[in-house]
Amino acid sequence: MNIGRHPFIKLSAVRTRCNNRCLGKHLSRYLVAREAEWTSEKHAQASRDRLKKLIRECGWRQLKDIDAFSFTEWRSCQIQTLSPKTLNEYLSALNQFMQWLVDNAFMEENALAKVKRIPVRGRVTFTRRALTMEEIARLLNAVKTAPARNAVYLAAIYTGLRRAELESLEWGDVRMNTQTPFLAVRASTTKNGKNAVIPLHAELIDALTRIKPANAEPNARVFAVPTIKEYRADLKRAEIAYEDARRARADFHALRVTFGTLMMLSGVNPRTAQELMRHSDIKLTTQIYTDANLLPTSAAIHSLPSVNFAPHTAPQNTAKGGQTSLGMSQTTVGNDLRNLQEMNGLGMLSPSMSLLENGARGGSRTHTG
Repeated sequence: MNIGRHPFIKLSAVRTRCNNRCLGKHLSRYLVAREAEWTSEKHAQASRDRLKKLIRECGWRQLKDIDAFSFTEWRSCQIQTLSPKTLNEYLSALNQFMQWLVDNAFMEENALAKVKRIPVRGRVTFTRRALTMEEIARLLNAVKTAPARNAVYLAAIYTGLRRAELESLEWGDVRMNTQTPFLAVRASTTKNGKNAVIPLHAELIDALTRIKPANAEPNARVFAVPTIKEYRADLKRAEIAYEDARRARADFHALRVTFGTLMMLSGVNPRTAQELMRHSDIKLTTQIYTDANLLPTSAAIHSLPSVNFAPHTAPQNTAKGGQTSLGMSQTTVGNDLRNLQEMNGLGMLSPSMSLLENGARGGSRTHTG
């Protein structure tokens, strides 16, 4: 029953009783109500832990104890040990709890509504880096006697799945008996709460085939993802520094950065890479999850065409069959033009493609509006 809309209940009296009620009881109700909404158990556990820590360390016992002053005082004491991003996540978790209390008429307003987030730009405590191909080889070689561990690292590098997503992966999600093998990642296990289809690399298919039990149940977990301590031990055996001189870390999530960087280095279209990374913003793919230090900037400069030719010399069609200065035969260009014309006649081209076809004929059109 929504007591906020019940005509026979005085909200002031209800709120007075709620304000005096033990805060722990309200928290328990909130956690039960939100359980179905959290995208993963890891997310749910993080929210539970943050709220319980805030209640304990801020000394809140009743709803009326929660105020902006006590929270900001607690936050100022944590600034040396917790990153701005983490502190913002505490504020976010608390705001969600407070809003639930308001929506259910346990409180009249959110006392934290005007508390601002800490600016993150320029205050990042560390960055992540991608592993080089040589480091990837060393890491896999360090666990060559443990096929299951080897498969976990290959999966992280070739799919970009996060730790929690890898931990939740079941054999029923692994579809290898198809023309194009793929992972069917369930929405209940992904960070964005959406289903995902991720094609499998040939090397990962081999690794999964080696570790799959003959009688594997569909709901059996695929991986036992190594703990942070185990992962760092594997890095040490592979002689890979966990943190370099730039304070760039090669933690487990850096394997996802490695996935994104490898796609950029392999010439994968950024939009395709964004889809495989499952990012809502392409800037995350091309900036945060691409290690710029590994990009072939020198090779890019050397690949630029030379301008050391006579300025009056025009490109010549010298190749057999008539080759254009762009390396395309005139026959190929003619065929492509005819295809565009046929598609336009069938109404299959968008306005922009119709303009392209018109330009290919040598015509011109002025776009207005």
